[in-house]
Parts: sequence; C-alpha cells; structure tokens
Amino acid sequence: MVDYFSWERMGSAAIQILPCLWVTVKVVFIADFVGIILGLFISEVRMKRSPVLYQIATVFISFMRGTPLIVQLMLSYYFIPRLLGIFGINAVRWPKLVFAYIAYGLNQTAFVGEMFRSSIEAIPPGQIEAARSLGFKGLQTYRHVIIPQMIRIVLPAFGNDFVGLFQGTSLVYLLGIMDVMGRAKAVGTFSGHYLEPYLIALIIYVIISLVLNFGFSRLEKHLEKWR
Repeated sequence: MVDYFSWERMGSAAIQILPCLWVTVKVVFIADFVGIILGLFISEVRMKRSPVLYQIATVFISFMRGTPLIVQLMLSYYFIPRLLGIFGINAVRWPKLVFAYIAYGLNQTAFVGEMFRSSIEAIPPGQIEAARSLGFKGLQTYRHVIIPQMIRIVLPAFGNDFVGLFQGTSLVYLLGIMDVMGRAKAVGTFSGHYLEPYLIALIIYVIISLVLNFGFSRLEKHLEKWR
C-alpha cells in the first residue's frame, strides 16, 4: 500500500518549518515599515504635483503596480548588484534577504503611498483650512488633523494589503531563502514526501491570515468609537 500521508511526518515537518516563520515575519514588517515611510513621502509628492518629482513618482507607481511581484523580486536580486557595481559597490555577497526587503519594501511603497494619497484627499479641505487658520504649521496639521483621520480611512485597505503582503512573501523562497515555503520545499525534497510539509505551510498561512484579519477588524471597530 502506498504511504501517501503520515501524522508522524506532519509533526516532523511542523517542527522544522515553524522556526522559519520568523523570516517571513521579518520580511513583512520591514517591507511595511519601508512602505509607510516612503509611502508618506510619495503621497505628498503626488498631491503637490511638482513637475519632475510627480512624473517620477507616477512612473514608479505604475511600474510597481503593473508588474508581477515575482518580476520585481528577480530584478532586485539580479539587477541591483550590477547597478551598484557601476559605482564600485560590491553587493554580490549581500544576504539574499536584503534584496527581498528592497523588492517588497518598494512594492509596498507604491501601494501604501496610493492608499495614503486617496485617504488624505478624502478629508474635507475645510478641516485643513480651519487648522491653518488656527495657526497650525504643516507638521502640526499633519499630526493633529490629517493623520488621525487618515488612519481611520486607510485602515480597511491597509489591513487587506497587510494580509496580502504576508501571503505574498511566500515567493522569497525562489531566491533560496529559508522562509516557510522554502523550508517546506526543502523538507519535501529531503524526505521525498511533499504533502505533509505543504499542508503545514498552508495551515500556517491560513491561521495567521485569519488572526490578522480579526485583529484589523477589531482595530477598525475600536477606532470607530473615537469618531
């Protein structure tokens, strides 16, 4: 009888795969941190519509949103070291995770930047004008008027994007990085049984996605109370 499935192999696969979840978590949080910081900048550029920067930002966003993430990941890994080599920087020996951070961070910048722009533009202009009439400077207006309202508006879309980013990091194994999917593939290759390790990977992604969705849903309800 063919041995298709084994609970013992499931347990063994879980023990080997779960520690690699930390790699996935790092990619998600670093990418989102980069996306939030640069996204605020690029949203401001898009709203102010300065001639040169606006065109650069528009092309950047169109490219990042119009190409598959796997293409961006491969370009980051193969193109950036050659580009930096022109300036005498040797990036060939950089950890592969660095290129994953760059690819996912820039991808998040494009998507989060557009979320921020649309949410800021949804704030009634009269509120911003009222803040300025009270003597608020630019940073004060952002801190006390724009950002609190922007967070409430952008949170549903940001939550969906965050969950999508977590699931999208499953591509980093293509660079040879031992994340959840990378370890699942390695365990399957070593044991000759792929069903159990991929089932463990599936369970991990499903459970964490559900937890994240629940967490963002609770946060949205909490912020609604402060309207």
